[in-house]
Amino acid sequence: MVDEQSVTIFLAEDNPGHVRLIEKNLLKTKRLKQLVTFSNGAQLLEHLFQKNNALPNNLLILLDLEMPERNGYEVLKCVKRSKQTRHVPVVIFSVSDEPDKIARCYELGCNLYATKPLEYQQFSDAVNRLSEFCLMIKLPERNSQR
Repeated sequence: MVDEQSVTIFLAEDNPGHVRLIEKNLLKTKRLKQLVTFSNGAQLLEHLFQKNNALPNNLLILLDLEMPERNGYEVLKCVKRSKQTRHVPVVIFSVSDEPDKIARCYELGCNLYATKPLEYQQFSDAVNRLSEFCLMIKLPERNSQR
């Protein structure tokens, strides 16, 4: 049953295998209202800032860093600088565990940085844990963000 605590997730990921695995695991959750996927950052930004586009109330963005056209850093920066979207929680899910990349994401305003394991079973387990965590996050009310 979908209720007011249900979450819409916008997923920006250019690896089709990762998208399928993330979708499979996210769709198992009871609080997921909708999953919308984008194959690059430019598509996500275009959708977010489309004129007269009403964003879902309980929106969370799950973002890869290394994507074509607009990378995760650029997307994160745009999302967190806009009055319209700065309240939206952004979770970075990347293969990189380099401290400088992680620090940069937090400086730009990401809410959580999670590392994708490269081995399939570990990756699947990480997606399961991340899915559960993302859906437990209490999302801010948009009306209270000014």
